[in-house]
Amino acid sequence: MNKLFVIFIAFILLFSNLVLAQESVEAGTAPDSVFYGLDRASEAIRLALTFNHAKKAELHLRYAEERLAEAQKVIGKNKLKYVEKLLAEREKQLNKTDDEISVAKSQGKNVTAILEKVKQATSKHISVLTALLGKVPESAKPHIQHAIEMSSKGRERALEAISKEGLEKNQTREVGNPEETQRRSPKTIGKPEEKTERETPPVYTPTIPPKETEAAGKGKLNVQLTDKPQ
Repeated sequence: MNKLFVIFIAFILLFSNLVLAQESVEAGTAPDSVFYGLDRASEAIRLALTFNHAKKAELHLRYAEERLAEAQKVIGKNKLKYVEKLLAEREKQLNKTDDEISVAKSQGKNVTAILEKVKQATSKHISVLTALLGKVPESAKPHIQHAIEMSSKGRERALEAISKEGLEKNQTREVGNPEETQRRSPKTIGKPEEKTERETPPVYTPTIPPKETEAAGKGKLNVQLTDKPQ
């Protein structure tokens, strides 16, 4: 019995890794299938065995995309009674994606990559859900409109978080590099030096005696110190 359980777990892990490696997301087992419960159980096991919060956020995002694909599938089969449940599960997975991203960020992990995936996924969801509005009766439209609103809010949160991540990286780089900080910070402009009036140096001006005293003072030169040039 234990061996069978180990084999089952190994199969689940291998299957989950193969699914995550795919570029496109396909619908999982729809609620109208007898294997629906087994499919959800395999997702729960995969999440329980994933301890990296960033990777766990990717899993929740992946399962949210699967729920949307399943909703498309049941709408195509005209089994509209499953639409509300699938869209509610999609929203739940998106909320858990945000929670795991928050935990990863609190641990100092780089979450930019997963935030970019959330941004792309929610943008895609909005397009798919908008197209589905024209394919369902009036009774199902409120559920789809609510899903569109939640996707829009999720996309806005992702964009804000990405912007914040970029700002924090720039601030960390500047703190670690003082020259970069000095280059980015505005230059400090000091007060202009006060100009003081320069004193005019004294000028020595010879004083020539008047003619009437020229004879008496012949041969002598009187020097007078003045403050201003003549």
